[in-house]
Amino acid sequence: MKKWVRLHRQLLLIGLLLIISLANIAASPAQSAPPITYERYDVAINLQPNGDFIVREIQQIHFDGTFHTANAQIPVALTAGIQDIKIYEGDQAYQLDGNGPGSFTVNTDSDFVIINWEYNYTHSGDLRTFTLEYRVKGGLWVYPQGNILEWRAVPAERSGIVVENSAVTVTLPTAVAADQLMYTAYGPDFTTVVTDTQNVTTTQSQVVFSANEPIPDGVNFQVQVGFPTSLVPAEKQAWQDREDTTQLAYRFLRLDTDLTLNPDGTLLVNEAQQIAVDAGALNRGYRTLSTRFLDTIDQVSLREGDQVFTEASTNCTYCLQITKTPRSEDWVAYDAHQRTTLIDDQRAGRINLDWQLPALVRGEKTTLNLQYRVTGALQQWPDKQELNWTAVFGERQARIEAATVRLHLPSSVKFEDITISGGNVERQSDNSVLISTPGAIPESRTWVVKVTLPANATLADKAQWQQDLARVAEVARQDEIRRTQFKLGFGGGALILLVVGVAGIYALWYSRGRDKPIPAVADYLSEPPSDLPPAIVAYLIDESPTPKGALASLFQLATLGLVWVRMFGDIKLKREREAELTAGETLTTPTGEAVQIPGHLAVLFNALRPALPHREEMAFYQIASRFQIALPRVYAEMGMEASRFFDELPDEARHRWLVLGQWMVILGVGAAAVFTVWLRWYIGWLAVAPAVALALLGFGVMGVSYLMPRRTNAGVEEAQKWLAFRNYLRNLKQYGNVAEAQTILDRYFAYAIALNVENVVLEQAEALGGQVPIWSYTTQWIPQSSPQSPQHPHPRPSESTNSGPISPSPKPTITAPTMPDNSPPAAPRPSLSERPSLSGLSRQLGDALTSTSQSLGNLLSTAAGDMGDQTPFGAIRGGASAVVQTGGDVASSTLDVIGDILEAASSGDGGGGYSGGSSSSSSSWSSSSSHSSSSHSSSSSSSAGRDSSSRRSGGGGSRGFG
Repeated sequence: MKKWVRLHRQLLLIGLLLIISLANIAASPAQSAPPITYERYDVAINLQPNGDFIVREIQQIHFDGTFHTANAQIPVALTAGIQDIKIYEGDQAYQLDGNGPGSFTVNTDSDFVIINWEYNYTHSGDLRTFTLEYRVKGGLWVYPQGNILEWRAVPAERSGIVVENSAVTVTLPTAVAADQLMYTAYGPDFTTVVTDTQNVTTTQSQVVFSANEPIPDGVNFQVQVGFPTSLVPAEKQAWQDREDTTQLAYRFLRLDTDLTLNPDGTLLVNEAQQIAVDAGALNRGYRTLSTRFLDTIDQVSLREGDQVFTEASTNCTYCLQITKTPRSEDWVAYDAHQRTTLIDDQRAGRINLDWQLPALVRGEKTTLNLQYRVTGALQQWPDKQELNWTAVFGERQARIEAATVRLHLPSSVKFEDITISGGNVERQSDNSVLISTPGAIPESRTWVVKVTLPANATLADKAQWQQDLARVAEVARQDEIRRTQFKLGFGGGALILLVVGVAGIYALWYSRGRDKPIPAVADYLSEPPSDLPPAIVAYLIDESPTPKGALASLFQLATLGLVWVRMFGDIKLKREREAELTAGETLTTPTGEAVQIPGHLAVLFNALRPALPHREEMAFYQIASRFQIALPRVYAEMGMEASRFFDELPDEARHRWLVLGQWMVILGVGAAAVFTVWLRWYIGWLAVAPAVALALLGFGVMGVSYLMPRRTNAGVEEAQKWLAFRNYLRNLKQYGNVAEAQTILDRYFAYAIALNVENVVLEQAEALGGQVPIWSYTTQWIPQSSPQSPQHPHPRPSESTNSGPISPSPKPTITAPTMPDNSPPAAPRPSLSERPSLSGLSRQLGDALTSTSQSLGNLLSTAAGDMGDQTPFGAIRGGASAVVQTGGDVASSTLDVIGDILEAASSGDGGGGYSGGSSSSSSSWSSSSSHSSSSHSSSSSSSAGRDSSSRRSGGGGSRGFG
């Protein structure tokens, strides 16, 4: 029971407390009144004759609380200083740096003058009036056309206190004619009254700005009055120079475009450009409207707030100049070189808009509305209509913080039937569509909105610009057809030319260069099949003069007993015959055979004879120059002697076909150069395909030219016989014996050289036990003249001077019999038993032959060089060398093919922006004071849509109470 009684009492207590709380809430007012109110905040600004002006801030304040201090911070920016500060309460002047109520202090830093004052404690319902007075030095804007007094009379920062009523009076030292006076204000809606007042000595002009509404905290009441320069002797201050010369910096806070698509396809455009100036002064604007992808633009108008710009041909405040450039017929064309549609913006047409407006300065922002009508903005397709609209133009130097497009569709078009890309899309309650960007748009960047509508969305016809593009597109299509035909013709032609050409080259070789096949004569022949000279055998087998053939001729001279040959280290020669040889002359060899001297051998011996003293040893390199000079004549003789084995001399056949191939290459290169300049830009590298094919075939003919010499049937049979003999020489150890090997060395070693098996023959002869050939000699066996005959200016070589090893069983030296100098007979050849063995010498003899063969190869290449120059390539090479020697050079260039890129058509493109200049320009005076009165009548005005809450000006700061 006690628990229930105790619970009951607790509930009664809670209920009683709840009833008391509700009663207190009901008794309290709905909203507490602010403790301080500016019933009036009036400011009197008196311009002094010296250019200073005195500011008196009269603050009538209603207190609903207890306060006893106040403060003010006045910026010193845009002034030369704040002086003569005074505080009044009613008529009572406060004491500077005093103590207690009725005193104030002043402190100054780089940015502000800070004033604090103390007064008697207030009580709820008190009405006090405080006056803050100070002198402003160097606070006027000074220009040649006039001076400006601009001041934030009522500051924006007032500790949250609303100003119920305010009037700012600017008093000039003398009267000013109405047409020379300019004025405006920023902040609340205001009324201006201009009057002339009479004081003790003179008449003064007064401009009174009265706020028509309370001024909330955070809003300035800023006034501006312009007057003639002759009124006061003011000087321009350093701060003004800094402000006036600051480069213009501005931003697009917003760029909102309103598009209304009419049923007839026309488009009404309203561009709202909200601009904020961060530095400098802005007093001019421009907008370029391109007609590249639309037909016409008309009904152009521009306004700032309620202020409409007037179309004019000259610059003036709130004037608009419109310059139209019509579109030329050739504004768009197809460039076959670049394979693209080229649009000439200068010929595409445009409308240039330029306008002038009162200067927007640092801290100000405004909105300008540009309106115009567009015809031909829609693109017409069989299944749809498209609107590509450049909502943010790219030709600008400022970023855009935000941008939107609001699209109003014809009533017959449903939202569900359209497709929009380019931004965030929101359907609005009035059936319009709002398209917005996801963020800011940097300078020079465009923003394009694409709208796809049904084919019957409007009654618009196909725009003229689209018809022009369609015409050019057809030209491009026809050009592509022709280009494809050319590609097919040139590519197919080149392929056919290659196939037919390769087949033709093969047929040429088969019919003109291939030897007639005949049955093989034998596997091998143990003796030379004929008396052909070794050099002619080499010519027959190799079908050209070779180092082996020339070297074989030297050894044939040795075999005939005309020279001696020593093959240790380098090949060295001794001449035995004194008289010259005659072609056709018959000689008896040391082995007893009668041999008729061929013409080429006579030419070679006679050419070397002066360089080889009789029976004196000479190294081959010492007679190399003679050999080189003789080679062309020797070669010519060899060719005549071998001609009976060929349909045509091999070098002549090769030269003829080589020249033909080179001419084909040159013609192909020349044609490639011509086609490169003429057609490569049109069809690409296929233009040079036939020329390249011709050049390739020319290289093919050049390659086949080395196979074109053809032997006669007799030549083929003769060559087969000699190849059979070469097979025998290669296998001498298998087929022969030591006697046969010695015969080969003594009589047929020149043939071994001609058939390129000399090293094999030497090795096999050594293996069979052969002796040094009869035509050779060593340091132990040196044929010589009689001791009385001074035929040896060089000392007799000894074993130690020989570069090669000596046979371990040296034979006795054989001395030739003494002969008369006038007719020396050939030195006697030693018998087989008198000759040293080949043991250990074959490798050295082979090395000597190889070294000499290489030297002969170099000589042959040099000697044949003149023939190499008798070709087109040789002539070109010679000409190029001459050009290089004289310092000339050859340059070539290629053409690039650019793909065909058709630009996407977007209407509404162009550019726009704003500019400004020094505020000391002639327009700055009129634009700095944007409102004037033609007479001393009252007027009510506000800035044309501008927000000047942070416009540059002296004064302002903050005010507060505590």
